[in-house]
Amino acid sequence: MSRRYIKKKFNNEVRKYYFEQERKLDQEKSVSYRMAQTAYTTSKRPVYNFIQKYYEDKIINPLLIEKPDSDKKDELLNLYERDLETGEQVIEKIEYDYKQIEEPIAKLNLLTRTLSINKSHPYVANYIDSNNNPIPLESMVITEVLTESHLYELSLDESMVNEIIKRRDSTLRQLALSDKMGIPTAAMFLKDSLDNPSGLEEAVARVLTVFGFEVTPIGGNGEPDGKAEACLGFNEEGKNKSYSLTYDAKSTAKNKIAAATAHLSGLRRHRETYKADFSLEVAIDYQGSDDEMSAISVEAKNEKVTMMTAKDLIKLLLLITPKQIGLDKLRELFETCYAPQDVHQWIENVEKMEVEKPPYYELIDIVYELQKTDSEAPELSIIRYKLKEKMKKDYSKMQVREWLGLLSNLIPGSVTIDGDYVGVQASAQIIKERVHKAINDMPLGYQPLYDEIFK
Repeated sequence: MSRRYIKKKFNNEVRKYYFEQERKLDQEKSVSYRMAQTAYTTSKRPVYNFIQKYYEDKIINPLLIEKPDSDKKDELLNLYERDLETGEQVIEKIEYDYKQIEEPIAKLNLLTRTLSINKSHPYVANYIDSNNNPIPLESMVITEVLTESHLYELSLDESMVNEIIKRRDSTLRQLALSDKMGIPTAAMFLKDSLDNPSGLEEAVARVLTVFGFEVTPIGGNGEPDGKAEACLGFNEEGKNKSYSLTYDAKSTAKNKIAAATAHLSGLRRHRETYKADFSLEVAIDYQGSDDEMSAISVEAKNEKVTMMTAKDLIKLLLLITPKQIGLDKLRELFETCYAPQDVHQWIENVEKMEVEKPPYYELIDIVYELQKTDSEAPELSIIRYKLKEKMKKDYSKMQVREWLGLLSNLIPGSVTIDGDYVGVQASAQIIKERVHKAINDMPLGYQPLYDEIFK
């Protein structure tokens, strides 16, 4: 009898202890619990001060905190005044949402106390699945939002607050892209991933990044593998040149996939759901890819999905630097080519194009010299002027930006472009040596193209 009692008691206590520990872990994971561990001066006071200053018209354009409605002043002030009594935190809930890639990393709604994290932001997209633990990422994003409120609390000029937050955002974006592959590595990675569905998906994302797109992986049942955005700004007429596409990689046991396997109507829906301009699908090959009247070709044109073989994608990747295929030029491909044969022919025509030899080495010399001798970071308009002076020829600012972008794709981490500012991360001589190494890593058939433009 006593043995049964002791056993029952022991089991009950163990069960009680287990569930207590589980409850404690869940509590520690909750954002309100984590926020409750911060000091009043860290979270509640700066946000309360933010609300006061906003309604005194001392804050006009916050970046990470949503502007509260004008008629919510009393409600908000009363809510945050009661925080000390109720124990409520400035952030009670976190949600994830897909917004535009250029939008801030997060927005805090003061009334609902909800922090909405932008899943399209490169830093979030890169680290959201890290170790299946969202706490480090969420803690970093919370810190960013509270930092904005701290800066306002210090009574800094709002233009300075905005500049600090924008620079931090730029740093996070660059850190997220710090593992960007060069052209030869990305081409090899794609080639090695053809028989691996998840590997091919990642390889296509890597290639699109090398092209210059800002890529947001998505994935999941009924979802595209990701979305890629070309952030090109505005032309001289003020028209937005940027565009975006959803992409999918198809890998099957068979080398050629049929129209039914391609699910093109589903890819069209992806494009519409994610408000993209174009759709791209990449596969090893397609049944009837060389026949304009095949099911795959007809359906691709009907659904306006660009169907590309992995072989053609590798070839296009290897051509972008010698043939100066920037994001602007690539738009033509997605706008006009859908059937696999049309895509293949477009890439063949690109290979035959005669292009002006870009002054890549002269640009490297100019940027390095400006960086070494001037206290300000080299700016595109100055680089353009110096190049014109050196080459005795006129160039547009857009041309210079595109050439520097293509150079960055060839040797990532060596040349950086941040808005209108350019930097090099080594001496001109070392960067030229890196160019030669990248050329030596190219497939033999493409090395002469690179040798010609980098003479």
